[in-house]
Amino acid sequence: MTFRRGRIETFYSPTLRISPNRLPLIDFITALWFGFLGACVGSFLNVVAYRMPRGLSVVWQPSHCPNCKRPIRPYDNVPVLGWLWLRGRCRDCRAPISPRYAIVETVVGAVFFLLAYVEIFTGGANLPGGPLTELPGAWHTVWNPFWPLLATYGQHALLMALLTAIVLFALDEVRAPRALLAAAFVLIAVAAVGFPAAWRPAATLPGGAPVSGVLMTAIDIGLGALPGLLLAFACRADGRASKRFASKKRRRKQPAKRSSVELSNAGMALALVGAALGLRALPTVAALTAAAAAGLHLATRRQPKRPGLATAAIWIAALGQLIIWRQLAALTGLPS
Repeated sequence: MTFRRGRIETFYSPTLRISPNRLPLIDFITALWFGFLGACVGSFLNVVAYRMPRGLSVVWQPSHCPNCKRPIRPYDNVPVLGWLWLRGRCRDCRAPISPRYAIVETVVGAVFFLLAYVEIFTGGANLPGGPLTELPGAWHTVWNPFWPLLATYGQHALLMALLTAIVLFALDEVRAPRALLAAAFVLIAVAAVGFPAAWRPAATLPGGAPVSGVLMTAIDIGLGALPGLLLAFACRADGRASKRFASKKRRRKQPAKRSSVELSNAGMALALVGAALGLRALPTVAALTAAAAAGLHLATRRQPKRPGLATAAIWIAALGQLIIWRQLAALTGLPS
């Protein structure tokens, strides 16, 4: 039996039949798998946030306790559950393990789980111009792969993971490393060009000939990333100027202004969102960021020190954009 889904045909075995009553269970189990994958990604992001500012390798050095340097056993390194089993302490030296590790793993896992339901199992109903298929659910999109939708999910999950890494750096009041940002933009660009998305704009030349989809995608990535990159570069330039004119004694005490670091990270986060979602998504992302920033400001108004607020607001806005993107596009009247 053959189902046509746009330009792609998926073939199903006539001997394999799934009861409709089991489809919700298949959805839930599949979403749990995506959630576990996200928790593993969150575990790696914890390593990135801890090691990169210290100049340590994030690949070749095995996980170990920062206090006693003993390697972490594989069964203690299970995302979230490992921290719970150890009750937040190293098995060898009993040094406390920050709950941030488990929180990050839980949050990233929850994002992957949520996006699976919102984006994959609905057939892309959250996307402008969606749904991409009339056969929703995990059985029709994952177990009988609908690759355009899975590629779109992969791009958006990658975006949220990269934004999470920048939020962690912002919370630690350090600039996201250039190596990470360069790798992030390369990954997003390769994913976007390799799997062109339905919401990317199309154009024609004056003679009516269509412009290459790869070219239009590249232009959309560049224009979408431009506002955030300008903000980030301006903040980095301001930070370098402040250090240049500061006295040597003051320079040692205060390497960079906190506001400069915060806005630099926020600019890079906004650039990643613009590159991944395109220029036409930026107006609604900006509105959602303003609303999220106001909410975070009220929620943390009693705290004397609130690092990472702007970057966290962009993270929330990006997730909100992905969840209700189609409704936002219809509300604003922007083309999709």
